[in-house]
Amino acid sequence: RTRRPGSPYETVGGIRFLPRTIDKMRAHVSGTAGDYRVHVGASRRIFRLFGISSGTFEEIVKANQTDEEILAALMALKNLTPADRDRFNNSLYMRFACWLLRNDCDPS
Repeated sequence: RTRRPGSPYETVGGIRFLPRTIDKMRAHVSGTAGDYRVHVGASRRIFRLFGISSGTFEEIVKANQTDEEILAALMALKNLTPADRDRFNNSLYMRFACWLLRNDCDPS
């Protein structure tokens, strides 16, 4: 592995965790993922956000060079509104906050 995936707080198109998921998929495709997994956890939430499978996401990543091109391909499948993005980002924030606090809170 040559580098760690991006921070979960980075965004592309205002979507938190998308750059990290892209980085993890690129590493998976190139065989350099190491201990990082792209088919589980918050990455799956990205797939659900766009209504796609991890396999479809993998094909999109393979077919596009930049994060912005990947975002454009994803948005062609499901054009998210700013409210959709905000709702998604807030749900990730709440999920991570619950995990960090080790609380029994409901992050939904």
